[in-house]
Amino acid sequence: MFVKIDKSQLPLIKINFGNNIKSFEEIYPFFDIWYKMYEEKQNFTFMINTLECGKIPIKYIYDIAQQISKIKKLEKQYLERTIVIIQSKWIKNLMLLLFKIVK
Repeated sequence: MFVKIDKSQLPLIKINFGNNIKSFEEIYPFFDIWYKMYEEKQNFTFMINTLECGKIPIKYIYDIAQQISKIKKLEKQYLERTIVIIQSKWIKNLMLLLFKIVK
């Protein structure tokens, strides 16, 4: 499993990305929990841990950006902040690219 989600400390939701991703569908649980929190109208914070994350293919960044853009267009925003833990230069560069695509 590429995405591990821990909601035991709500409103903090811990997201751990694993080492190996085989398809974009493996990222769906991350977006599923994001949409669920919006459906429940609960404010929350993401803490995204990428320390175990392998090299996510760059082709997934556009798909991730599209999903985030859809969420950002929703009328009310419940995500208060995102904390991202990064060690890898590859992941750091992917995040920078993602933030250039999604303002």
